[in-house]
Amino acid sequence: MMTTLYRAWHGKTWKVYSLSFWASLCGIVAFTLFITGATGEAIAHSARSSKASSGIEVHSSVDLPLLLASLFFLAYHAVTYLEVINCK
Repeated sequence: MMTTLYRAWHGKTWKVYSLSFWASLCGIVAFTLFITGATGEAIAHSARSSKASSGIEVHSSVDLPLLLASLFFLAYHAVTYLEVINCK
C-alpha cells in the first residue's frame, strides 16, 4: 500500500527544485557538523587540561567541522531567504 507521502517522494524531480528540501538538508548537515565540532572541542579541552601543555595547538578535527558548519548555516539562511523572496 503506497501512501501519499511515498507517491509524492519517489520518482519526482521536485526535490531538485525545492528550496525547502535544500535548506533542510543544509540545516541537517550544519547541525551535525556543529555537534561534531563541539564534541571534539570538549574532548580536546579535557585532553589538554590533563597534559597541561603550554602553547596554542591547532585542532583540525575541531576547527574544520565548525568552519564547515558555519558555511552550511550560511547556505541554509541564504536558501531560506531566497525561498521567502520567491514566495512573494
